Amino acid sequence: MHIFLCKALFVYLHLIMGDNIFRFKKFELLQEKSAMKAGSDGVLLGAWCDVANARKVLDIGAGTGLISLMVAQRNEEALVTAVEINEEAAGEAAYNFNHSPWGNRLKVELCDFTRFQTTDKFDLIVSNPPFFLTGNSSADKGRAMARHSSSLPFDQLFVQAYRLLDDKGVFALITPDTIQTDVEFVAGEANFWLKKQVFVHTKENKAPKRILWEFVKYSVEKECSDLNIRDKDNEFSEKYRILTSDFYLDF
Repeated sequence: MHIFLCKALFVYLHLIMGDNIFRFKKFELLQEKSAMKAGSDGVLLGAWCDVANARKVLDIGAGTGLISLMVAQRNEEALVTAVEINEEAAGEAAYNFNHSPWGNRLKVELCDFTRFQTTDKFDLIVSNPPFFLTGNSSADKGRAMARHSSSLPFDQLFVQAYRLLDDKGVFALITPDTIQTDVEFVAGEANFWLKKQVFVHTKENKAPKRILWEFVKYSVEKECSDLNIRDKDNEFSEKYRILTSDFYLDF
């Protein structure tokens, strides 16, 4: 009865709020009040990050919990802690966790990540961080906090991630390609080694718009590759379809 009522509530919310519910194959995302809605960046990171050995996972700047949910779906043993500074986003993340099939393995902490305290060490840390470094971020305060690096400076992000990461763990994130040099610098200052780097192109033969990163604490040879979201015919590429096929309804 409880599961039936949860499903019925989701259907009702979808009918009355339309775009405020984002549907995936195995979960749904309420995003009525959160400043940042579900987007391709979060889906890319959630589908791409290495969850193979991820028993304990930390999601920094979780928003409505999209990446946390994707990790929980991909690894049935993952215990995920999501940290979110915005109260409305954290509330919706908690709702989405509790109404997912993996609610017993997901929790959200309402706090500033720079002040987040725990004795745990994490096997995987993921983040779709605020990335605007200069200029006007947004007229909306909530959206500004979610998008602008002043709310979570990159140097603090990397230092904290290093402190909380297990010695064999992985720190994965996605950023615009325009801040590649900044990311590489602060990662090096925090003593991280770059393990994987994927340049994401919106279309074949176009310049990259995003970079997927994987950092570790130990010396390693860097792997570089490219991912085209669409091919030259403007169709979703086979590689992108395979990567996201467990999530998008139409794949």
